[in-house]
Amino acid sequence: MLEWQQHIVSWRRALADKIGPDANTLDELESHVRDEMDRLVREGQAPEHAVLAAIAKIGTAEKLAMEFAKVARPWWPIRFVLAGAFLSITAFLVALLVIISQAMRGRWDGLLLTHVATITVGYLFTYGIGVLALCLALRRTVQDLSIGQKTSWIRAVAGLTLFAFVLTLMGTILGAVWAKSDVRWGRLWGWDLKEIGALMTLAWQAILLVILWSRLARSRWLLCWGMLGDVIVTFAWFVSNVMISDGQLPAYGYSRDLILTFFYVILGTHVLLMAAALAPSGWLRIRKIAG
Repeated sequence: MLEWQQHIVSWRRALADKIGPDANTLDELESHVRDEMDRLVREGQAPEHAVLAAIAKIGTAEKLAMEFAKVARPWWPIRFVLAGAFLSITAFLVALLVIISQAMRGRWDGLLLTHVATITVGYLFTYGIGVLALCLALRRTVQDLSIGQKTSWIRAVAGLTLFAFVLTLMGTILGAVWAKSDVRWGRLWGWDLKEIGALMTLAWQAILLVILWSRLARSRWLLCWGMLGDVIVTFAWFVSNVMISDGQLPAYGYSRDLILTFFYVILGTHVLLMAAALAPSGWLRIRKIAG
């Protein structure tokens, strides 16, 4: 293979890794490079110099990937998670209207129910972040996302994290205010397991926001942190209810053994998937070919 042809092959391979293996798109971009190269050769440039100039003009793999990222379609799991988030918000707003109407009639404790509704949606959003992390971890075992899909993934995670943090914070504050106003508790904060779980969830969400906004995280470690959210919110939402002692908040009738088994399954599977996420992209495909 001639040297200038090797440049085109290497450029196309790098571009496929960045924007995805769509043959039509790659063929079209390669044709632009070849047309520009032919024009430069006709003007008297050597093919080895012409091909580099053509690639520079059409765009390196990194430059084209950034352009494609601006118009890329979101990765399909993102649509399902965002649809679930939209339904959760809709259900929350409807429930909030019902709570307000019933509280005005003196039938329900509006503050308590608003706390429950708000923190529930915040926890659901946190699970949504974990689902996106799980999907990407599984995808990376065979092939990484294109830069456009990865950009849409990061944007979706950032949006969910922001909403999750705001709602969880609101729910935690409302819960503290309700506990202070209720004669049975009479305090803002008592460091029971549910409160500790909510604080852990808020800390996890806040750290994730800082990581995303500072753009310091590498995708593999970001995946691990995203999956850790599933473990933390499961502890905060379910395990804390079955680990409480007498005099603290009720366990809502959950079976202790069932919930703990559920938690251990989530913990074990997520540890395995975190290990898989830290491996190089495509490790499962490489292993399969090698075998």
